[in-house]
Amino acid sequence: MNPVLGFIGLGTMGLPMSGHLVRAGYRVLGFDPAPAALSAATAQGVTACADAAAVGRQAQIVFTCLPSQKVVRATADALIASLAPGGVIVDCSTISPLLAGELAADAARRDIGFLDAPLSGAGSGAQAATLSIMVGGEAALFERVRPLFALMGKNIFHLGAVGAGQTAKLCQNLILVS
Repeated sequence: MNPVLGFIGLGTMGLPMSGHLVRAGYRVLGFDPAPAALSAATAQGVTACADAAAVGRQAQIVFTCLPSQKVVRATADALIASLAPGGVIVDCSTISPLLAGELAADAARRDIGFLDAPLSGAGSGAQAATLSIMVGGEAALFERVRPLFALMGKNIFHLGAVGAGQTAKLCQNLILVS
């Protein structure tokens, strides 16, 4: 039986990514503070939730794709408090490797897995399911989530411990602005 999935952050990247999961037959619960984003997600089959904690109470694996470290921290705190032990948070935002490590440690204290999985490929890559996904975290956890990554991306890399995905993304960003 497929796990119930969550997706928080249903904007340019999260909307098409969550849609790929729905079309693959997964039940996807979603939240975004922007009513228009949440409405667009429900139009493609995502079940709307009132907030991040409501997603966490019902999902086994929750993806986040958020705009800032502050929002990632608040959302992760809500998920850590609401997910059942054994649940997984997959943060696809671009944050510092240090914050990724802090979130993973906080999640581990409640027996919740954490992967940092920043993205490359922009909105067009999210729509076409051709994203590059740079993942940091435990290998067994990565393997558990890999089939879901494959529905959203083409180039999926497990790069090592938590924070490794963020480190690779930051290096890529440095190269792009040079």
